[in-house]
Amino acid sequence: MNYDEHYIDSVTALGDTHEVVASQAVFTRNGIKLIERGTRINSTFREKLLQHKLLPPIDQCLVVAGGVAEAALRERAREILDAEPRFQLLRTALPGIERLLNAFYAMPLAPALAFKLTVAREQRPEIYEHSVQMTLIALFLAIRSRLPDCDLAAVAAAGMLHDLGELDVDPELLRPGRRLEAGPPRPYPPLLGPTYRAQRVRVSNSRPPSFRRSSVRPLLGLKRTAAWRCNRQIVAGRR
Repeated sequence: MNYDEHYIDSVTALGDTHEVVASQAVFTRNGIKLIERGTRINSTFREKLLQHKLLPPIDQCLVVAGGVAEAALRERAREILDAEPRFQLLRTALPGIERLLNAFYAMPLAPALAFKLTVAREQRPEIYEHSVQMTLIALFLAIRSRLPDCDLAAVAAAGMLHDLGELDVDPELLRPGRRLEAGPPRPYPPLLGPTYRAQRVRVSNSRPPSFRRSSVRPLLGLKRTAAWRCNRQIVAGRR
């Protein structure tokens, strides 16, 4: 499996400050052993990891001392609820916070996902903090919607993992205030243009209604709707 260079940068940089060790041997797709079990990984392995497709995936092969665990997630969530005024509103809108915090502890956290979260916490803290905060909001909505405790752990996992793909994105592109410029439009090839456009229309019209663009477009406002619902329920809880 190939990895984006930005993620490999973060993984190998983590090894410069923490003990990151291969828990099993890492092979190339052709079966050549690339890293022995027990090898400590740091930035000197960057080029080697980028040049090959790796088996198993690198996240399944590495462990880090002092990595993210469920208890640490719960404590960070408690700190946010105690210290940040915006989240104190969530706290006051609930009869108690133990159900919310216990969901962090109960969430299923496989070792590979725990490793990714550790990379985020240590190398891309803005992603980690955003994930914890969004998980708090998701759990608040779930509790206010009367979801059973058995479902809260899954809600917590979804909240913590929903943006981990940003570890593969150039941090500069995600910098606050950075404007993304649209590239020039790509014209259809002169000879195939009309045919290609007609084919796209036929394919679009042949899709079931649930897959057409008009039915998917409302999903673009999902985050805004969730924020509105959260604010409404906070206000209702304070009355």
